[in-house]
Amino acid sequence: MAGPRDPPGPDVGQPRRDREVASRAGRRADQGPAPRSLGEARDGRVSALTVRRAVSGDLRDILRLLADDHLGRDRDDPANAEDAAYREAFAAIDADPNQFLGVAELDGAVVGTFQLSFLPGLSNRGALKVAIEAVRVDSALRGGGYGGQMLSWAMDYARGRGCSGMQLKSHRSREGAHRFYERHGFRHSHVGMTRPL
Repeated sequence: MAGPRDPPGPDVGQPRRDREVASRAGRRADQGPAPRSLGEARDGRVSALTVRRAVSGDLRDILRLLADDHLGRDRDDPANAEDAAYREAFAAIDADPNQFLGVAELDGAVVGTFQLSFLPGLSNRGALKVAIEAVRVDSALRGGGYGGQMLSWAMDYARGRGCSGMQLKSHRSREGAHRFYERHGFRHSHVGMTRPL
């Protein structure tokens, strides 16, 4: 059964109780259905990849994945997972019903992560949109189809929440990531800009 934070759509996996570090104040008693298997690996073996909502005990694994590339290694460090800044950011994301921080597990290990930000707006007759960011798969598993499974799950989940489109930003140096997104139907449709504040 879906609760207010998990509307109809793909199943949101049950958090592993041994990883639950902090109490889940304000969360529904029913944490959602059992984890959902997400298909097969390229060699035809059934994969054990599941997606679920992240819990605070996943923070070190999420930071490890964020630091596992040429840009992230200078920005994030899993050794700092106990820093107040990371804990406060996680708590803010977790408390916001328009945010979904997901992790993907393979054989019980966190091997992927992503964040969905749901964006209500007035344009396009009030269409709900979603932005996906911080999509990472463990570098040892890239090319195995897991990123595509995770992205497919995220798109199904967003459709279940009534979203009309998904958008993303990707650093211009991530050419492999751009090809990955294009293979999954994303197109260069807008020009994005950033500036420090």
